[in-house]
Amino acid sequence: MLQPAESFGQMYVPSKVSKVDDFFQLDKYQLIMLLFNELLIFNILSNQVFNVFGVAPPKLVGCGDQTYDGLTRADRCAQYANDSDCVNPRLEYEFASATVEFQQFCPRREYTFLDKIVQHFGIIDKMKFSTTIQMVGLIIGAAVAGQLSDSYGRRKVLLASMICICFLSTILSFSPSIDFYIIFRFFIGIFIGSLTTVGPIFVLECLPVAHRFWIATVVTWGPNFAILSLIAYLTGEWRLLSRVSNAISVLGVLVLVFFLEESPKFFVQKRRREEAIKALVNINKWKHKDNQIPYSEIVAIVSKETGDDGTKESLLSAETRPKKYTFLDLYTTGPIALKTAVTSFGLFSVSLVSYALIFNLHVIPGSLYLNMAASGVLRWGIGAVVAITDHFGGARVGRKMVHFVTVGAVAICFALLFLIVINGLKLTYPFAVQACTLVAFGITGCIFLQMALAVAEQFPTAVRNLANANANVCGRLGSVIGPLLFSMDIGIRGSSYLIMSMLALLDLILFQVFLKESKGAPLPDEMPERRRRSNNA
Repeated sequence: MLQPAESFGQMYVPSKVSKVDDFFQLDKYQLIMLLFNELLIFNILSNQVFNVFGVAPPKLVGCGDQTYDGLTRADRCAQYANDSDCVNPRLEYEFASATVEFQQFCPRREYTFLDKIVQHFGIIDKMKFSTTIQMVGLIIGAAVAGQLSDSYGRRKVLLASMICICFLSTILSFSPSIDFYIIFRFFIGIFIGSLTTVGPIFVLECLPVAHRFWIATVVTWGPNFAILSLIAYLTGEWRLLSRVSNAISVLGVLVLVFFLEESPKFFVQKRRREEAIKALVNINKWKHKDNQIPYSEIVAIVSKETGDDGTKESLLSAETRPKKYTFLDLYTTGPIALKTAVTSFGLFSVSLVSYALIFNLHVIPGSLYLNMAASGVLRWGIGAVVAITDHFGGARVGRKMVHFVTVGAVAICFALLFLIVINGLKLTYPFAVQACTLVAFGITGCIFLQMALAVAEQFPTAVRNLANANANVCGRLGSVIGPLLFSMDIGIRGSSYLIMSMLALLDLILFQVFLKESKGAPLPDEMPERRRRSNNA
């Protein structure tokens, strides 16, 4: 353990650290945190969008000597269904998905218990249902994880979820049937939802205030789309892809176990003084010797923020303070309720848009590997430009300005696509369609980050994870609807683009009107009710 301040001698100059937020600086601990964040993101992404490859549909070209030329997919399946003697259909595919292995490219002649269940709800394509049921699991996981992490800690919930995902994904890679595959996608989805809720908060609470945006933009989802595409290309089939992805994800578990501390903000919020001091002391060891904070200052900082100096009287006083909050507390006051509504709708909107595009990559001509890789690179590139602008723009380029420009650009892209489609010009301007689609998807990456930052910076520590969980639940509703959006028919050509454009526009207006600028501000700690009581006193 680091020794008290006296061990630093007479040359010590008092630091400028006055609160826990100031403690985090660009040092070796941040490098470890960024490594963990990268492994965490890959874990989430490789499981959440696994079905882009895992259930990639092949092309049914014929059966035996018969070739299905000049037919639509529906007509090919109808001809295959009528050919009762066809046992070895001829398929063309880039990736050996579960759809190929279990021959789920067309409605089967034989039915399992799961077929009867999904058809009861009018679902014919069981492979698309595997994505839908996974997203339902995400909703459940997101709803539960926020409460658990605010009660038991971010690190414990993260560790348990990461271990469970690795275990379940490994079992999934030995699936004996498509029904087994679909059921396990649901349970994997629960723990993905947990990671997407707790992970960003755990990381952001340990990042320097002045560097949150650009750090979180450099290490983000974009490059991991390309990494997953490369691994998929090298493995060539879904079972091996799952196992290799899991092997990489295990590294994240090891980093979390052996190198990272629980978020000191969590301990402070829970008034767990000794544990907060211990966490900060361990983090302090990663700093350069000249930048280390004396033990006595760490104790003073924690005591100030917890209102606890370690005496019996302060401990008894701390016990009288409310420590547990529920989702209902997000709606107890006007300001908190408005922030909850705005951030939840924002995440719903961007999730619907993002998953509508990523799970319909087949509508873009070209290789599935290259399409996904290009989408990820473009997503990262746009995010990097936004991050650089945010970093060097200072106070002039705040959260609200960045949100206005990026979400406004998405709304414009979809408005242009709607005009092209409704006027029957899709074949006339194929490049414009492709460019607008890829640019819109590329921008969604930094919008996700903006919403994560909004939750982290707008809500008090006591309900921050609850707010993130609430927003993630709404986001998962968008991710359930998104993949089905292009198959919906409301009688208007290009209606999917119109819907996405209107959602983006509404998100832009709500964010600008109801959220305050939060760039560079310390993370809020107290609930509004507590501040009001203090003022009245």
